[in-house]
Amino acid sequence: MIRRFNYTGRRRIPESRIRIRIVEDGSGRHFDVDLDLSGLRLPRDACVYVEAWHRYVVRRWDFGTVGARRVPADRSLDGFPVATPLFRVKVVLKEGEVARILAAAHRVVPRQGEREDESRRSLLPVDFEDLGERVWALDLDADWPRLVLNRRLDGIREAARSDPAFLALVYPEILRAILSRALAEGANDPDCNDDDWGTCWVRYACRELGRPRPPEDHGHAAETWIEETVDAFCARCRVRPAFEQVITGHAR
Repeated sequence: MIRRFNYTGRRRIPESRIRIRIVEDGSGRHFDVDLDLSGLRLPRDACVYVEAWHRYVVRRWDFGTVGARRVPADRSLDGFPVATPLFRVKVVLKEGEVARILAAAHRVVPRQGEREDESRRSLLPVDFEDLGERVWALDLDADWPRLVLNRRLDGIREAARSDPAFLALVYPEILRAILSRALAEGANDPDCNDDDWGTCWVRYACRELGRPRPPEDHGHAAETWIEETVDAFCARCRVRPAFEQVITGHAR
């Protein structure tokens, strides 16, 4: 039987109430969820679902109901087309043949492992794929920007995390490309409540890098704002001094 979904009156589950962490151990990759639905005035018999998704691939888990949460034993992500999918959380009330979505959160970006800073979510998920002769690629065609590293390269994970040459040569260009796409798609208000990736990246530029709100004009003013934001990123991360140490070391 095909169940119809009614989206009327759906509420947004605040991002602060959801924490999803991807864990990799001897049994493979799986995820853990901390979900706080208290105070949202949701019916206790409404069903809770968590979905991992990437483009057209969706995998769903039943987490019981609002009043009787049940964590499924099998939360494996093995076989998923990307290492770091996005997640959705839905609260659904079933009424006959109609399933009404009461509240939802889309594009929830998971944290990686136990060591990741719990106070912030990853703006740039990292996946590892066979890129042939390329070292890295930036995927802007998925539902959230992701950095893809060539899994054929030994040490690429640590290089992307801490190598000053990688920081200097790669991340400024990633920031430029992401902000260019974000502004082109109309994400220019860092103070709005949207959790789309464009708004999150503009919010990062304004709040973390001290940049003013970007112009609504997508012409020269926007290009200038992007370039100055990249400059601010390089200054904050001390990109030039770090790279100077690299080339000085090679010259010895």
